Amino acid sequence: MPIRTLVPVFAAIALGCAPGIQRPAETTSSDDAAVRQVEAEVASATERNDADALAPYMVSDFTFVNPAGLLLTKDGFLDAMRTGRLHNTMYKVDEMSVRIYGTAAVVTYRSTVAGTAGMQAVAPQRRRTTMLIKRDGKWLIVAQQSTPMLSR
Repeated sequence: MPIRTLVPVFAAIALGCAPGIQRPAETTSSDDAAVRQVEAEVASATERNDADALAPYMVSDFTFVNPAGLLLTKDGFLDAMRTGRLHNTMYKVDEMSVRIYGTAAVVTYRSTVAGTAGMQAVAPQRRRTTMLIKRDGKWLIVAQQSTPMLSR
């Protein structure tokens, strides 16, 4: 068998046997519940425009790719909320999926939003992806991506 055919096979075997990687089926219910709780608290703080409540859930080098494709740092994101450049009047979450991989988690959900970004109304529905890590027993947000959903 050619070596290039075997490389993907060996990579798949190695990943399947790697000791630090958990698959979603091995998720603990306590980690799943903890991540969902973080997401609920973040959604609530977002709806209230409470940057101070959001800040402890974000690592220092947090990044956010907003619906316009701009990359914001933690300070930039929180500053936009504190100054009113980003202002939510509603923020609801549904269709959530949580996948735990050891000390990392990937969350996807649909957000229904009302408010303004700058002087423009925000996209009313988005798909959001959040990457979290577990550090010192707490789940913290590393990065988020928010993509507007097209109207049908």
